[in-house]
Amino acid sequence: MKILFSHYGIIYKGGFNRTFNLARGIAALGHEVVFYTCQNGWEKFPFKEETINNVKVFSFPDFLPYKLVSKGFGLLSIFLKIYKLRKLKIDIAHSDSGHRPSAGLPCYYAKRKNNALYVSEWWDYFGKGGQLKTKPFLFRLLLGWFESRSEIKNKRKADAIIVLSELMRKRALEFGIVPQKIYKLHGGANIINLKNDKRYIFERNNYKLLLGYIGLSEGDIDDIIELLKIFRDPLFSSEVLFITYGFKFSDSQLDNFFPYKNIFEFGWIDFFKESEKLLIPDVYILIKENNLVNCSGWPNRFGDYLACGKPIIANLYGELIEFNSKYPNSIIQVDNNEEKIKLKILEILNGNFDLEKIGINNLNIAKTDYSWDKKSQDLFAIYQDLLQNKK
Repeated sequence: MKILFSHYGIIYKGGFNRTFNLARGIAALGHEVVFYTCQNGWEKFPFKEETINNVKVFSFPDFLPYKLVSKGFGLLSIFLKIYKLRKLKIDIAHSDSGHRPSAGLPCYYAKRKNNALYVSEWWDYFGKGGQLKTKPFLFRLLLGWFESRSEIKNKRKADAIIVLSELMRKRALEFGIVPQKIYKLHGGANIINLKNDKRYIFERNNYKLLLGYIGLSEGDIDDIIELLKIFRDPLFSSEVLFITYGFKFSDSQLDNFFPYKNIFEFGWIDFFKESEKLLIPDVYILIKENNLVNCSGWPNRFGDYLACGKPIIANLYGELIEFNSKYPNSIIQVDNNEEKIKLKILEILNGNFDLEKIGINNLNIAKTDYSWDKKSQDLFAIYQDLLQNKK
């Protein structure tokens, strides 16, 4: 079986995204997998070909600005992707965000040319009323109409859609997509500490608790305001060090939230080459506003937290409610409120939780139910179901 994974943007090899993790898992099952993505610039024309984890990766150049191409709005790259597909016999075409032309159009072509099954993922509530309101003004002005219209049109054309949450399943039903076409598949976990025996030497000084946050983005700041407020309190600034990976705070934000300088920022790291740095925190934290945008998907960093084998402090929202019901000893629950967060951290500092036991439990969950290999097996079961129904 030959399967095309069509990625909407530019792959970041320092930490492969959901689509590539699924693709390499499918390849590990013995299937021929082709992965389409874009180049950041003009590294090679008409495409660069390489094999990564048994996946044939083709990256295509484009002359449009990086921001457009990385969001799935290429031009030359789309033409080159479709041109390359002329000689490929595809059985299943899988797009991660098919409403973006760079991901969806090659799959449409494979469906028409080869009668391939077209599977489109629906990660988030993208259009009007959802993610669109968080986009820059210029994006909303020029592409907002396309985002809202294409999001629904694409899913109606697909043979099957994969959602990450019950909220998105219900939304799909509201737009007339039949239940038999809708499948739910959560994100997975890279089991990094199984492959990395070395430990990063980190001086914790006199801090009693190292609190971590992976994949911090500028947009996350609004969600974690209540968390950040606690670091203005001298008690917590002397006991707790906040370690972040990703976006770095500005000087004004540091002065506002970390007047006592109890923050250590790694910035963006290479997920595979520097994974030992992710094992430093004692506890990871995931605080989000309980709103439509956050509840529509699966929390991006949650699988990474599980894979690190660490306890997770989180407020229950969206799919985490179902997860907590299934795995009640995995999450240290807290409300998204400054005083409640302070009380919960004080409980941890006072030894009220067996952090090592919780961490081992989370690692076992990552290994058994949430590894990307397991998610790829679940995805292949979806493919088999679709092929059986097609006969």
